[in-house]
Amino acid sequence: MYKLIHNMGHANQRRGKSRKVEPIFYRADRVRAEMAAQELSLEEVANRANLNVKSVMAVRKGASNIGLLTLKAVLDALGLTLREVFEPKPETETASAEGNRTAARV
Repeated sequence: MYKLIHNMGHANQRRGKSRKVEPIFYRADRVRAEMAAQELSLEEVANRANLNVKSVMAVRKGASNIGLLTLKAVLDALGLTLREVFEPKPETETASAEGNRTAARV
């Protein structure tokens, strides 16, 4: 999705319209957690989503240059919704992660 939006941003600049387009991030940790919970391999998800393994791997890693349809196909294969992967992390997860970073610095 970012790649598509990014290219549209360049087209607008050629027309004299300057607009910065920010990438949209999704929670790849939810994809990885669901794959683990269902004990699915990359190949199994790729077969369910009718995609190649590289595309599923890119979604699993949190790549920003994947298409929205690719992301949606993987989510459908896992039984997840777009809302579930675009929701922010709950406060407890965020606070815990920040605490771990602080502890690692000490």
